[in-house]
Amino acid sequence: MRVTKKSITRLTSKYSRTGSVANLPRRPRGRVTTRRQDRFMVLSHLRHRKRTAVETARATFGTHGRPISSNTVRSRLRSVGIHARRQYRGIVLRGHHRRARVRWAMTYLRFTRADWAQVLFTDEPVSMFREMMGEPVCTADVVSVILMRAS
Repeated sequence: MRVTKKSITRLTSKYSRTGSVANLPRRPRGRVTTRRQDRFMVLSHLRHRKRTAVETARATFGTHGRPISSNTVRSRLRSVGIHARRQYRGIVLRGHHRRARVRWAMTYLRFTRADWAQVLFTDEPVSMFREMMGEPVCTADVVSVILMRAS
């Protein structure tokens, strides 16, 4: 069985003392931060939304001056309902932007294929087309839509 004599002796003595060989419940591992430090972490994250857990972990020292891990910060924040989210990296559309888009869509709703064939979608700078068109051109941020006049 490859069990030492000492192990058998310990098991028999434990069984005679307790009536069982099951492990007794142990104390949980001690927390590395106090409740006050936990509250401070939460408040600092609410004040500085773009701060990462790694930055907070570097700035916070646990009990007895021990450094804490970023996973500790994440678990403390999760326990109060703050979850990690990536910052939205798209164009933020306000109400007037949406209304302008709907207005544009309604304007060109009845365009046929032939009408759209006269439209030039480009990412070229507007300055190229100013001389060609002979008039100022309105542009969007990325895509310039130029309606070519049928002549």
